Amino acid sequence: METPLGLSGVAEFQAILDGSLDPIGIVDDSGRFVWVNAAAELFFGFERDELIGEHFRDHLVEDEAPGDAMRRAQLGSAAAAVRRVRRRDGTVAVMRFELVPVGDGNVVLHGTDHTIVYETLDQLKESSSVLARAQEIGRTTSWVMDIPQNAGRWSGPIVELLGEDPASAAAVNVIPDHLLHPDDRTVPDDIVQRAIKDGRADGEFRTIHPQHGLRWMHMYVQSTPDEVTAQPSRVDGVVYDISDHRAQDERYRELLNAVRVPMLIWTRDIGGEPTVVRFANQPFCDLVGAPMSAVVGSVPGSWVVEDDRGTVTAHTDRAVDGELPPAQEFRLRRADGSFARCLMLTRRVMYQGRVSLSAQIVDISEEIRLHELASRARETDVALAVAAGVAHDFNNLLTSVVGYLDLALAELAEESGSVRYVQASRIAAQRAANLARALLVYSRSGAVGELLRKGGPEPGPVLNVSDIVHEAYVITRAIVASEIEMVTHEAEGPAHASIAADSLLRVLVNLVMNSRDAVLERAVTAGPEYRPTIDLAVVVWTHNATVTITVSDNGIGISHELEARVFEPFFTTKGERGGFGIGLSAARDLACAAGGELSFASQVGVGTTFSLSLPLVAAPRAIEFEPLSSTR
Repeated sequence: METPLGLSGVAEFQAILDGSLDPIGIVDDSGRFVWVNAAAELFFGFERDELIGEHFRDHLVEDEAPGDAMRRAQLGSAAAAVRRVRRRDGTVAVMRFELVPVGDGNVVLHGTDHTIVYETLDQLKESSSVLARAQEIGRTTSWVMDIPQNAGRWSGPIVELLGEDPASAAAVNVIPDHLLHPDDRTVPDDIVQRAIKDGRADGEFRTIHPQHGLRWMHMYVQSTPDEVTAQPSRVDGVVYDISDHRAQDERYRELLNAVRVPMLIWTRDIGGEPTVVRFANQPFCDLVGAPMSAVVGSVPGSWVVEDDRGTVTAHTDRAVDGELPPAQEFRLRRADGSFARCLMLTRRVMYQGRVSLSAQIVDISEEIRLHELASRARETDVALAVAAGVAHDFNNLLTSVVGYLDLALAELAEESGSVRYVQASRIAAQRAANLARALLVYSRSGAVGELLRKGGPEPGPVLNVSDIVHEAYVITRAIVASEIEMVTHEAEGPAHASIAADSLLRVLVNLVMNSRDAVLERAVTAGPEYRPTIDLAVVVWTHNATVTITVSDNGIGISHELEARVFEPFFTTKGERGGFGIGLSAARDLACAAGGELSFASQVGVGTTFSLSLPLVAAPRAIEFEPLSSTR
């Protein structure tokens, strides 16, 4: 088949379009057909060569016109329209067209025949011509049953559809058992009973046609109440052959299963049936972390975070109306409770003989995370530049404070009671000066990152970490509420590491303060038996030459969705309670700069343990002084 002029981009899809059961054609910028598929020939009743070159509007009923929908499509915007179409034999059909621009003013017309397949029972009863047309083509039949008399009648080409005339319809055995597949013999009557109970029902079942073998049928059933008793008195049913649609659905499923992009199909609420997932490919099941059996049959909204369901519903409503809505971002809830940030591309399709929705889901969680990290990195650069200036000025001031305290100590007598206060002040001022200098170093051109790129830290001072843990306990015990129990466990034997004492102390104090906030938050909702506890411990692992310091608490714990963000710069959950989100990030960097690692384990409602592991080093050798010999 030749490719229409200017439609080279569509050529690769023409084989697929030609195999569609829906009428599909392509019109140029003047509105004339340049290509149609086989289903369009069958629908209009004209040969392909007769349709090509004719104007689309010439096949519409006299008072119909393509209108704005065609103009919008030719200008590049997708549109949809419902029009009455006159066939070659003079009959009129109702067709819904989706108009999709494909460039250079060309438009793809994708038609859906609403005349037969998608009319409700109410519309079928009101339009005898529609039902008559449906019966003429031998794919649809109907029946009516009087419930009190338990008797009814079939109408239409029942022999062509089932291969045999059942002669009557009853509350049982609506279709004779020998015409039904052995596994589906109870299905038709189940549909009838549900319709009697709920007013309307539908379903699918298989029949064994004497000439054509296995066929798939879809049945719509509706009950009518008695005007006096309000009890169901009559049942109307429509049965149509969907075997061709099932075959097309199977090919469609094979295609979607071959695609590695998560996809699913669901049918909107029709005839009282719930909105459920009808098909999902394996990549979608992998995305949500659930087996196929748990996905198919579930409500699509159950996989969407509750706050996003409104926007997703509005998005899919537009697709149902025939629009081609842009991608919609939403949060998907996985089976394990975690979340994924996703984009949804939704299109209306025909599946299992119904108007359905097909969605392609794209997981963009990693892209968003990297974008946020890049944004925070820029914020970090600005913050560190400001911190460098503040640390520089603050260090100069503290240098003056330390100098004046040294002068005061020189002038005070050793026995003066004020000496110890001045000495304590000098120690505190010196530590503050060390902190300012550390902040200055940290903020200068990625000092920590430079250490990591070099493969490890330069040799630093060797200290007993148990001493620093004890000092951290003394400092924090004074500012941690008395109702919080604090426990320390020292290492058995030497526990030396190469790290600056001030750096280690800052890390431990920060971890203890976070534990304090966690236990206090849990205490708000916990019962009187809850005892908030913070535990500091030092453990030496001789098998891998490591010393580990742990800070544990029995606080609220860290939720699964926040675990990946714990060490992100400027990320905090404390909000107005304080906290800038830099403590844990800086602590991890300092641990890495010292050749160690900072990690954590947490469980919601149980507590959290942060573990700081450092390389174990030998204790510094004691300096021995030789006695001075007297000389003459």
